[in-house]
Amino acid sequence: MAETLKTTKPRQETYNPYHQPNPDQIISLQSAEEDKQKKPIVRRTVDYHTTIINYLETRAYFRSFREFKHIYATSNAIRHMRPIPFELSNESHGFCTKYVSTSINKHKCAINCLTWSPEGRRLITGNAMGQFTLWNGLKFNFDTILPAHEFPIRRMIWKYDDEILLSSDTRGYIKYWTTNMKNLRSERGHDESINDMCFSPTYCKFATASADGYLKIWDFASCKAEQATRGHGWDVTCLDWHSSKSIVASGSKDNLIKLWCPRSGECLRSLHGHKNTVSCVKLNRINGNWLLTGSKDQLIKIWDLRMLQKGEYDTIRADIDELSALSWHPHYEKLFVAGGKSGDIKYFVVGNAHVHNQCQAEIHKAHEQIIWDFAWHPMGHILASSSNDQTTRFWTRNRPGDDMNDQYNVNQLTGASKQAALRQLAIATKHNPLGTGRTSKPLTEIGGVNLEEIINTEENVEVADDPLINDAYLHGKKRFGGGASGGSGGGGGINSRHAQHRHHHHPPHTHPHQQHQHPRHHLPPPP
Repeated sequence: MAETLKTTKPRQETYNPYHQPNPDQIISLQSAEEDKQKKPIVRRTVDYHTTIINYLETRAYFRSFREFKHIYATSNAIRHMRPIPFELSNESHGFCTKYVSTSINKHKCAINCLTWSPEGRRLITGNAMGQFTLWNGLKFNFDTILPAHEFPIRRMIWKYDDEILLSSDTRGYIKYWTTNMKNLRSERGHDESINDMCFSPTYCKFATASADGYLKIWDFASCKAEQATRGHGWDVTCLDWHSSKSIVASGSKDNLIKLWCPRSGECLRSLHGHKNTVSCVKLNRINGNWLLTGSKDQLIKIWDLRMLQKGEYDTIRADIDELSALSWHPHYEKLFVAGGKSGDIKYFVVGNAHVHNQCQAEIHKAHEQIIWDFAWHPMGHILASSSNDQTTRFWTRNRPGDDMNDQYNVNQLTGASKQAALRQLAIATKHNPLGTGRTSKPLTEIGGVNLEEIINTEENVEVADDPLINDAYLHGKKRFGGGASGGSGGGGGINSRHAQHRHHHHPPHTHPHQQHQHPRHHLPPPP
């Protein structure tokens, strides 16, 4: 008997005015539409592997650094850039003033300290909520966050031979962590906040400085205090261990700097050079002879440990209110960076500061509040800074041919170039005060120059080409796009087209670096 197939007509849906759609279905449809409208995020990437490969390929043809090709200030020279450890002839390669990225935690709070992982792949920050936050070291995006302490974290240091992280908080607890952030040990080291920690050259001992006035030397394996010294008359704010000798330097609120013997706990010498709280003490790990100290009296002093009887080796008037952070560059012997309450980051070279009576490079208003800590990438091409404004920011060195006309680098320009950049920033700030969202307050002045006065004298100037202007203001008047750029010297660039003047048209420039020599409102129209 043959099989028969039964066919049924599809049910016709009729319109029901009282039908209520499923709310879950509406939410799923809305989320699907939002996903379609979302644009891909272009993250700035600072990839140093290209410079290393370039150096490994060409080093066989050069006998010394004197035979390396000179890098000119053109964009074509980017491919000739070399890693910073092999550019030691000029400290200016270590000036990391180019803005790269800003990292903000989901739960906003002050970032007290930060450190790079030993291989440089991650940046670890410790905040006022007792949490560790891990950020990617190439694209600077969020990796993970985990609770570490019950109280605000004050300091983090690495034991590089075993890759173990030590952290301390405001209640005097010391904790050991592995590279995958697994807690190994927790001990109560002081009765009050532990302000600073440092390791000995052999990594068998470490020292702690606390607000209870004690400086303690600890055995790492047993986590027991071997020496407890109370030589300062007030809180011990900072300390550092010599890279090769049995010397520990400490600073305190009593305005004194003391040198200690970690074996006997004896005070070797007291240095009277500051008139306010000594906030930072850093020993030079390259030559081992210089002691860098910073105080709230706005003075930075360099002491030569071989000639302490003659006083300080050099004194720098930093003009930084409540100087709170200092850091030597990991590869350049004479270069260090300083920051304080004003939010400015300044670069100094030992021996050159007294010539011009100012810093060698500056990032104007890098943060909105006081800067707490600096951390250099192991390769030395990126500087990370943490602040009380709840942000962590990354800075890298400028690439050859970059126009340093943004709000952070404009103070380093001179003459007509600086005036043109200030005019450009003034126009951009008038139409879009918050810019690209880097700051929460409108930009009103740069380096003592009032931007409102500039815009009042330039009322008929067309909107200039500036990275502070975003798509929300442009509305199709001009296009610009951000791109990720490789190389240790670049943190990503913005390729923008020229604005069209209201009345005049000029022939296009033939040389790419004639643009900064003329005001931006005299540039040619877009092609």
